[in-house]
Formats: sequence, C-alpha cells, structure tokens
Amino acid sequence: YAFIQTTFPDYISNTVNKQKLDKMTVIEKRKLIKSLSIKKAQAWWNAESATWSRLNALVSALKSTDEKRQVKALFYIRNGKTKCTGLNKAFYESELIALMRELAKTELKRVSENAKLILMDIDYEWLMLKPAEQL
Repeated sequence: YAFIQTTFPDYISNTVNKQKLDKMTVIEKRKLIKSLSIKKAQAWWNAESATWSRLNALVSALKSTDEKRQVKALFYIRNGKTKCTGLNKAFYESELIALMRELAKTELKRVSENAKLILMDIDYEWLMLKPAEQL
C-alpha cells in the first residue's frame, strides 16, 4: 500500500481507487502495480522519446543524487562494451571530466572509487571497449 501511495499518488488520490485498493489481495496489488508501472513508463516515453538518447541518460544518471544510478553509469563507462553514440574522447573531455572530478570527491566510496579509476585511465582504455566513436 505504501509503495503505491508513494509511487502513484495520482492513483491513490482518487477515492474510488483507494477503496478498491483496500479490498485487494496481495496478488491483485502486484497486478495493479505492474499495470500502473507500464502506464507510467509509456507516458514517460511519449513525453521524452523525441529528445532521449543513451548519452543523455548516462549524463543524467551521473548527475543524479541516486547512488545506484551513478554507480551503474560509472560501471558502464569503465566496463561497458555497447555503443553509446556521442560518447567519445572529445565529449568526455568537454562534458564529463569535470563531473568525474566532482564524483571522485564524494563520500560514497562506490561512486568515488569508480570515478577515480576513470580519471586515472589516461589512455582511455574504457573508451576502447566500446564500438567506434573513439575520436
């Protein structure tokens, strides 16, 4: 109930929905969460798909305050082997290096250590793991 309340406040603010929720079984609540999540994702994609890119998502994750998102983004930079259009040496040096320096100073060890490892890689070996776009 608390998850639905926090994640889907619009749904819970409707009195009829709230009454239905009070009568639902755990299985029904799981189905509801799945359904609401799909609708939320579809609405997000409809609003964002025109401007979304993997590179924008990567930068957004690095700039977020969510440790898990930051670590996943840093791990992708360090170890990812899939293409990210626009992620190249020039973009890194102009847009990401200052952010890496900030992240390297954070108190969150998982974040700071990964950022430091990227900064220490002066040969851009992390970039060579990804297909093309190394210039």
